[in-house]
Amino acid sequence: GGEFVLQVGLPISSKQLSEPCDWNGTGKPIVKIFIFADKSYYKMIMQDLETNKTGRSACLDLLDTPTEYLPELQKEDAVAGGSSSSSGDEDDILPVFWVAPLLAGGYPLLSPPNVPHMVLTAQNCVMIEQRRISKLFLDEVEYFLRRAAGWNQPPIFYDFIQKDLQDKGEILNSIVKPLLKQVETYLAECGGNDSESVSRLSQDKLKIAVRICCSLKTLLVADFFPQFEEASAQISKLLDQFSDYLQTDHREKVRQSLVEDMRKEENGVYGHNGKSFFALVHEKGCPRWGPHRSSRADAMKDRKKLKRACMERKLHDTLVQMKREAA
Repeated sequence: GGEFVLQVGLPISSKQLSEPCDWNGTGKPIVKIFIFADKSYYKMIMQDLETNKTGRSACLDLLDTPTEYLPELQKEDAVAGGSSSSSGDEDDILPVFWVAPLLAGGYPLLSPPNVPHMVLTAQNCVMIEQRRISKLFLDEVEYFLRRAAGWNQPPIFYDFIQKDLQDKGEILNSIVKPLLKQVETYLAECGGNDSESVSRLSQDKLKIAVRICCSLKTLLVADFFPQFEEASAQISKLLDQFSDYLQTDHREKVRQSLVEDMRKEENGVYGHNGKSFFALVHEKGCPRWGPHRSSRADAMKDRKKLKRACMERKLHDTLVQMKREAA
């Protein structure tokens, strides 16, 4: 539901270890391995549209996907395209993965909301986790609701989403007023509630204030949250005060880009940066991408060939040949 998850592995004795696996001389064994990817690669990894179509789980297999099945930009397109992800690479079509070990008796691990990830169990253990939706990150709730709206089978929502965020009084008194009060306190410390006070905020307080703006802005989305004048007017006034900073906020830009990209998702063609297109077929629920094309129409022609190759059980040879010819 757009929540943060705090995980901790309880200590285990050496007698309970299936095999010793000390982490970096700490004396604490690895019990879970978390593999995270940037949220911008969700559609590449999770394959929701194929899951909807078949009723079976479909996703990128991180441990068993040959290189020749992955999308690849031509060099000139990779350089010209720049980077839309947080990785900063010129050729950003493939995700960068972050690997985080969870240790028995070690530090807790905080998993961010809505990030595609895989968890591998390295050792039988007891893991305790706590899940919390942050009022400072209600935009993550909105993102999740947008994702869930496209699923054939709806998820189980937290009461906070189904009840609290649908109750006008709860929204106003428990979310809007406390967050607005926090911003007002910051501005009062700088001499008032005007634009000059905003410009005098410290960097840390400005970041928090902008984060509050982005979170409250979510409550103006009528598709998911009830609209009423008292809250809308106060939120709109705050957004006007910080409009210049919202326009340059990196996280807000990424959010808008992800929402827009979500609207363009389609089964059968994988688009990248609006300039590169790849035919997309699935083999036992795993995605296989065709060669790079400059138009959606050409990618659709490739898909027809690859679908025929799937039926004839010649997908691998056909895919390798097509990419060789396109290189």
